[in-house]
Parts: sequence; C-alpha cells; structure tokens
Amino acid sequence: MDSLSQLVLGAAIGYAVAGKKMGKQALLWGAFSGTLPDLDFIPTLPFNDEFVYLKHHRGFSHSILGALVMSPLLALAFSRLKKTLRFIPLFNIFLWGILSHLLLDCFTTWGTQVFWPLSTRVSWNTIFIVDPLYTLPLVGSVFATCFYKSHHVRKRVVMIGLIVSSFYLIWAIGVKQYLNPQFEALFSHHKLDVIRYTTRPTAFNSILWSTTAETSSGYYYGQISLLDSTFQGPLYFFKKNHHLPDKFNEKKVQELISYTKGYYSITDQKNSLYIHDFRYGYLGDPWLNTPKPVFAYLLEKEGGALLLSVDNPRPENGPDLLKQVWNRLKGI
Repeated sequence: MDSLSQLVLGAAIGYAVAGKKMGKQALLWGAFSGTLPDLDFIPTLPFNDEFVYLKHHRGFSHSILGALVMSPLLALAFSRLKKTLRFIPLFNIFLWGILSHLLLDCFTTWGTQVFWPLSTRVSWNTIFIVDPLYTLPLVGSVFATCFYKSHHVRKRVVMIGLIVSSFYLIWAIGVKQYLNPQFEALFSHHKLDVIRYTTRPTAFNSILWSTTAETSSGYYYGQISLLDSTFQGPLYFFKKNHHLPDKFNEKKVQELISYTKGYYSITDQKNSLYIHDFRYGYLGDPWLNTPKPVFAYLLEKEGGALLLSVDNPRPENGPDLLKQVWNRLKGI
C-alpha cells in the first residue's frame, strides 16, 4: 500500500493501543512503526542492484517473524535511549503497527512474504495500491485527534477511522467475490477455454475491476464495473510468449519471472528484453489507447553484466487515461 496509508494506519493503531499511557506522542510512534517495514530498501542500497531489492522487498520486515523479532528490540532500544519511554507501550505500538502494515499489504497485488523465510507471497488482489476511499477516513481521524484534549474522545475518533477503513477492505473483498462469477460468465460468453484467471480493482477505486485470463495461446484482459448494465463487454488479447533467450536464461531471471506467478509475456529486443507482468493489467482503456502493461521488467546485457530496471510507464496523457477509467467506472 502507499506510504501515506501505512503512515496514518500506523498512527491510528499506535494511539489505539498506547494512547492512554503515551498521549498524542503515540500517534508519532505509531506513524513510525507503520512506515518502518518499507524501509527494507535501505539495506539493499550498497548493492545498487534491482534484483537484490525485488528479492528482499516485503520480505523479513513484512513477516510475522520480523514483527516478533523487531518489536521487542526496537522497544528496548528506544526505552533505553529515553528514560521517559516505557517498554510495554512501545512494544505494543511496534508489534501492532508492523503487523497491520504487512496485513494491509496482503490486500494488494505485489505479494507479501508474511511467512518468511518461506518464499510464498500472499496477495489477495482486493485493493489498488492507492485508494483514497480507504485512506481518507484514517487521515481525517488522525488529523482530528490532534485537536481534542480528552483521551476518550481521541480514542473514539481514532476507532471510527479504523472501523470505517476496515469496512472498506471488507467491502472490497465482497465486491471481488461478487464479480469473479461475472468474469467467469464473460469468459463463457466469449467461448474461452480459460486455464486460470486473476482479478483486481483498477486505479483509485473498488467499483471498476479488471481481469487477466490465461488460455493456451495467450492472455485476455477485460473490465467489469458494478455500474455496467451488462457484463458482456469485450476482451483484449495479448499473445503469450514464454520463450526466454539463452543469454538471459539465468537463475536471477527465472526468479524474477516467478514473481509474476506465471502471468507474463516476453518481448525480445536483441540485447534487451521486456518481461511484461500481466497481473496489473493496462493503463487506462486498452481499446482507446496503444496498450501498455502497467508493470514490466527491462533486462539488458552490458559488457556481460545483466542489468535490470523496473518499467513503470509515466505517460504524457495521464489525465486522459484517468478520464477513461472514470468513464468506464460509470459504465460508459
């Protein structure tokens, strides 16, 4: 999830579990604990290697084991550094802040190694990485808390924010469970022999959802909005290509491909290639644009070295793409 969501979730959790003993400073410590797991990029900086970062991102720091190890150590360290800080409240803040962070990340698409050191990545694909309807209730409650003097009132405000945002997560799960059969009916309507499929919400909302369905020949991409009058829209086809050239057939690349969970296609460009990750779909409406996957890996050979860069396109027509999502969301 985005940094702001994790920060305000951590702040709200921090006050909920330790506000009575620590007052408003519990908000600050909670914000820190909610942000802490995403600092896992710092140990990878000396390597200057995207392979290392991708392998370890959302690893130990986003795991149950990580939460159980880091929480007492951090609480002990800070309580020793500053005598006015007590171990137990800090421990509660760090434990629940980190656990809430990794739980929220599980709702997104990338995947979180909750059970590290096992390599399995948990991803429920029920919320877009940035969703204002989830974040705003938390922002509002944390901001409002700063203006009340009574602990009971502050805690009530924080709990309202946590409850509303949590219900939004439950709502998103319900929408996914409702729309999955609609996507299956869409595949049947187009007479597709689907091997498997994945679904997720489109950018910044939980009304318009998209799917990537795998067949023997390729992938079909489609969208369904809760506001559609009929669930029998078109499907966009992208040919499957899993052939990996020999010069790129390395352990690192195979590991990279495993992150896509099999939803990928390779575009070979002589000394470079793209691995398109189809779990994220396309930017905007592929029927109105030259479609480009939201997420891809660019691999290049330079002097025998294998270089990796993550390709997140930043199109010049971004406002037009958002307008397309908005129009499609409305069932247009």
